[in-house]
Amino acid sequence: MNYYELSNTVTPDTIGYKNGLWQKRYVQIYRVLIVVWSVLTLSLLFGMFHRDDYSSGMIKSCLLLFFAGIIFLVLMLIAVVNISAKRTENWSLQDRHDYNLAMYRTRYKNNRQLKSVVLIVMAKQQLLMSNYDLAAQALAMVEIIIFAMLQFCSYVISRAGRSGWISAMLCRRIKSR
Repeated sequence: MNYYELSNTVTPDTIGYKNGLWQKRYVQIYRVLIVVWSVLTLSLLFGMFHRDDYSSGMIKSCLLLFFAGIIFLVLMLIAVVNISAKRTENWSLQDRHDYNLAMYRTRYKNNRQLKSVVLIVMAKQQLLMSNYDLAAQALAMVEIIIFAMLQFCSYVISRAGRSGWISAMLCRRIKSR
């Protein structure tokens, strides 16, 4: 069985994988906060329309409050994601791979493009750790069809390091289709 199939239940017990799962929870919490903030502010706004003494200044201030809250929560979400990405720079290669594996299995499982990009990154990490069979399994899961241009894929491969191994495996995969 391929290690990178989504139906595979083997999960590594490392810091990277656990932090990847926490990252998923952070994103879910911020999405819920954005929805709650939107509902509360819109209910305030619609409640003001039913009053007889509202003014246009009150409506403008509620709209400003609504957009300021949404912008604040979105910027906080971006900050949390960037802080966690900055923390991963000091991790070992195995922990970074496991973090990407957690992201691949949870957040990116429905996005074909992100899945393929993360699989290429994990294949690069496996090659750097000299796990050539796992790198081949990761590249076998990449959906080549979703990349509009082969140049993009070759650009990603050339930036990956040890590009000879990745290029050879990817070229074999392209020729077999």
